[in-house]
Formats: sequence, C-alpha cells, structure tokens
Amino acid sequence: FSNRHIKKIKELMILLVRPDSSLSTDDLYRQIKNIFTEDYCALHKIPKHSLLYSTTMVGAMSLPGLSKMAKLKDLKSWVELERLPVEIELPEEFHYHSVFICPVSKENTTTSNPPVRLACGHAISRSCMRDLSKMETSQFKCPYCQTDQTASRCLQLFL
Repeated sequence: FSNRHIKKIKELMILLVRPDSSLSTDDLYRQIKNIFTEDYCALHKIPKHSLLYSTTMVGAMSLPGLSKMAKLKDLKSWVELERLPVEIELPEEFHYHSVFICPVSKENTTTSNPPVRLACGHAISRSCMRDLSKMETSQFKCPYCQTDQTASRCLQLFL
C-alpha cells in the first residue's frame, strides 16, 4: 500500500502538520474512501463490488461471444454440452478463486471430490453423496430437505 501511494501519504502527513482547507472537501474524502476500499478488498482478495453488480457485468461482457457462437452453432446442441464452446476473457477484477465447502462434511471440495447438485437443488460433495447413497447403489434423502434422491440424478458442479 505505502509503495503504491507514497506521494499521497506524504501530502496527508504534511496536511496533519499544516492544516489546509483542501483536506475538508468531500471530494478528497470520497477519493480516500475509494482508495482504502480498493486496497482492503485487493489485500483480502474479495470483490469490491456487490455480487449482483459483478454478475451483471460479467453477463454483459459475455453476450458478444455468446451471440457470435449462436450464429455459428445450433442453440439446441448447447443444452447437451457440459461446457460452452466459448472462451470469455474477463478483466482481472472479475477473476476470483471459487471455493465450495460441503455443508455436510465441512470440507473444501477438490477436482477429485467435486460438488454435486442434488435433484432438489441443494449441493454437497461427491464423497458425501456416495456415502449417503451407499456407493451410488441406493436411494438417499437430502440432508437438508429430506427429498428422496438417486445418484444418477445428481449433476457435477464446475467452479
């Protein structure tokens, strides 16, 4: 932080010794607030905008690539694919490290133990689903809503 904003820090230190009327302007306080917010979020690797804002922006940025692919491919065939055949480049501010913690086992999921979506919409880790379904051989109940489930109706989630 200090290396990046050394000039501003020096100006603020001078203003502490010699008060100036420019320090009391609302614009300066707003700038300082924005700088601290950005740096705090960057330090803790959390988004500086709300999830709704981020989702809307990423969706809007994705539209040109998706519409281009829609012209080249039949839309009905996309339903059968696990992933879209489009690479969407996003600015650095929208790169997050996705983490899913299984609410049953309280463990992080991994590529070898990915999260799965149950038919009711709840998500758990694959290992918990396999334990509940006795190695995918019998029906089981969702740990949260008690809806009957089968392993064949579970879908793998990609983070």
